[in-house]
Amino acid sequence: MPRRLNRNPVFWAALALYFLFFLLLNILTPLVSDDYRYAFSFATDERITSVWQIFPSLYTHYFVMHGRTAVHFFTQLFMLLGKPVFNVCNAAVAALLLLGLHRLSMGRGEKNPALLLGLGALTFLFMPAFGQTMLWLDGACNYLWGVTITVWVLVPFRDALSGERNVRSPWLLGLFCFGSLFMGAASESASPAAIVLMLLCIAILWKKTGKPNGRLCVSAGLAMIGFLILVLSPANAIRSSIYATEGLSRMGQYLLNFQTAAQMLLQNGLPLMGIFLVLFAVAAAQKADANRLWLAALLFLAGVLANFAMTLSNGYPLRAMTGCAVFFLAGIGVLAPDVLRGEFRPLALGAVALAVCAALITAAAVLPGNYNRYAEAKAREAYVIAERDAGNLNVTTYTLEGKSRYDAFDDMTDISFDVTYWPNVYYAKYYGLESVVTDTIR
Repeated sequence: MPRRLNRNPVFWAALALYFLFFLLLNILTPLVSDDYRYAFSFATDERITSVWQIFPSLYTHYFVMHGRTAVHFFTQLFMLLGKPVFNVCNAAVAALLLLGLHRLSMGRGEKNPALLLGLGALTFLFMPAFGQTMLWLDGACNYLWGVTITVWVLVPFRDALSGERNVRSPWLLGLFCFGSLFMGAASESASPAAIVLMLLCIAILWKKTGKPNGRLCVSAGLAMIGFLILVLSPANAIRSSIYATEGLSRMGQYLLNFQTAAQMLLQNGLPLMGIFLVLFAVAAAQKADANRLWLAALLFLAGVLANFAMTLSNGYPLRAMTGCAVFFLAGIGVLAPDVLRGEFRPLALGAVALAVCAALITAAAVLPGNYNRYAEAKAREAYVIAERDAGNLNVTTYTLEGKSRYDAFDDMTDISFDVTYWPNVYYAKYYGLESVVTDTIR
């Protein structure tokens, strides 16, 4: 066994179980809604059959849909490679996100199984729109993959702020630079918040050392370039106008958007905010390391900024809170080690055990429902294929609605009663039909 695994086999076993749990959830999540659209090129509207066809498709996507072409590369890639490949890769990325949150918390040193389990449980319990952001193919490529890259890009900033030596491997440096550019282009909410966090870290380090950190400045610059590529998409203005409230001035629209963002934070962010603030108070009372307190405060600020960045967007779907939640989780992770080692250790371990038990019970409660959704989606697929093979190219079937937020069908646009609705059009096209329509809801 490798020396690294020997150091803490419980830690790596817990991470492996987390991966397997996510693999099961992904296996039980069928293709949904936008997935069928992204199987086809935006340039030609033909089925994508090679990796090279993805690039002209994304170029057209940038002008007709929106600027998140970087993350949608993965969507179109996995629609080409197949759902089983995505299932494994997405479970690995979920584990990589958890490992990244732990890395932000502990650095390169000690592996803390209690911290890993606590962060995993909180992610499962409090991630908004879990089925859409963590399991749905297109949604996971947009949100889970984007925030995972963001967390790992922030690791060198964490190390510099904590006084730890940076790794000088050329290939890691190249990966860091590419990740910074990609991160900037990944999200309208998490990306600008991460860029502000980067700039604040650079300013703090500059004040401490009297000179800027060149590597971190390059990373922040690349992230800003990526974000400009994202927001300058001509299609963004079209989408914004579609969701604008009729009769409102631009300022009135922004005020309405700000109100919506505040309500979203109150309705969906309070549990993680509360946990963070309690841990911050305890860590400060225990005179925790000032650098850790600063980093935790900056991550919390980034979470708030990620939420209110949606003021500039005329629509705020719940899945857009993913970045906000991950920044809060990262802040909690940075504070937790000091609390787990301090005088409140027994209470902290009890809280971790409670969170893990709650996550396990929740998983037991939602897995049967996810299996039923999967079975009904597969039965619908089998029926559609059988009708097609029998020569019926105009099929009537049923709509699926989500039963919990751990279900990718929850609050999603499945095929409907309207034969001309775009999910119907691309579902039909995906299975080689002329049309598909539904007459019941399940």
